Amino acid sequence: MTNPADTIPTVGHHRGVPLHDCQPRERIEGIVKPEIDTVYDMEDPQQLFAWCGDPWRSPESRLFAAAKLNAFLDITAESRWSRPSGITRERVQAAVAMLNSQKWRDPTHYGGLCGWPRGPGMPEPPRRETPLPDHFIVLRSG
Repeated sequence: MTNPADTIPTVGHHRGVPLHDCQPRERIEGIVKPEIDTVYDMEDPQQLFAWCGDPWRSPESRLFAAAKLNAFLDITAESRWSRPSGITRERVQAAVAMLNSQKWRDPTHYGGLCGWPRGPGMPEPPRRETPLPDHFIVLRSG
């Protein structure tokens, strides 16, 4: 869970989902809000789980998918229904870890620093139009 002091500041909400700062209005309107709308309509836990772990999706929509999935897991536990195969609260949290953290915010891409596979030939998640200024980057010391 993200420390409240480490939470990324927001610039508004869409369908109750906080919208992260430091991104152009065009990205929010053309990518982030439509992705939140897509997640809003999703009901399949496997689809929600896949969305949570997709580094090419907006952090806000991934966090929303995780919240919906955690609510679904709560309902299944309370109702004693069987859980969807391979989905646990821990795996959901791991899929979205760092996405709302200033400390682990990627200065050049949308998402967390450790949230995507890196290496030769691996596609990158969406790049920021302008990298985060140095004063937005929190030193990552042990």
